[in-house]
Amino acid sequence: LLIFGYLFVIDEVSTIPAKKMRRITFLSNSKHIMNKSYEDVIHRMATHLRDEPSRVFEFKDDGRPIIHTFFNSLRSKKTNRVLRIDAAMIAVWKHAWSLAGWNPRVLGLEDAEKFPGFENMYEAVTAIHPKMSGDRYEIMCYLRYFAMAAVGGGYMSDYDVIPSYMPADVYGTLPNNGNFTSYSGHVPALLSGRGDEWERVARRLIEEGTKRQNDYRIFSDMMALREIVLKKEIKVVRPLPIIDSVLELERHEPISCDYIRNYRATHISHKFITHGGFNMHHRPVVMAEAVQTFHTACGGPDFFDTAKMELGLLR
Repeated sequence: LLIFGYLFVIDEVSTIPAKKMRRITFLSNSKHIMNKSYEDVIHRMATHLRDEPSRVFEFKDDGRPIIHTFFNSLRSKKTNRVLRIDAAMIAVWKHAWSLAGWNPRVLGLEDAEKFPGFENMYEAVTAIHPKMSGDRYEIMCYLRYFAMAAVGGGYMSDYDVIPSYMPADVYGTLPNNGNFTSYSGHVPALLSGRGDEWERVARRLIEEGTKRQNDYRIFSDMMALREIVLKKEIKVVRPLPIIDSVLELERHEPISCDYIRNYRATHISHKFITHGGFNMHHRPVVMAEAVQTFHTACGGPDFFDTAKMELGLLR
């Protein structure tokens, strides 16, 4: 929540300096960005995820449609706590999707390990490229598809993807008869499918990656997904219902609900952040502020007040 601008800063405040807000007007106009009163809220929301990594993966089925993400669970070597920026982004991701009517669930390696024959799949992934065995990040990117297959499929987004206009009561049912679907082209930012479809795609990604064993660099899951998209082996929703550029938002300011309703989600990617003139540590802040902007335009609940209510700080 913007509140998260302070979350990963116990020793250094990570609010967005005014000089950095040259690109996105709605951020420079925000009443939250420079509001120091949110520091305590941020600290409280950060602590339980940072200090108790197992709580990142806590999940209770409450009957709402589920939106998944996959977390690599990399931790600080010094403290064994979840990295501060990851804790912030996951907390923002969870709250944003919950406000849209979804039940957010964070998957991890333990979920992928429940896939039948996981050991063989793990070996196949590490054999994609000579450098793969030493790159935990790339391994996990491939294994997340098996995690989704193991839990029966559904929707999955990266945890830097927040809903623009994707209410669960409208989009909660899998489209295209559950066939594997991408909402962001070959970028695996927002995907959906039945469990067997996630398994099919997971195996196909390995096949495509293995074909490029002699490449200088690792053939990532995104590159492999691009090959599958080009071969039309999965459904791609077009026009792409995802905002992936800060310039796109800038062109449509002031943001209206009519505009937002054309997009299901917004991907606050590395490119989004750098093109906006921000430091990567500002990413959770931008995610939260974007959600607040969309809610303001469409009459949704206040992102920050609801977060404070969950913490018992606002009644």
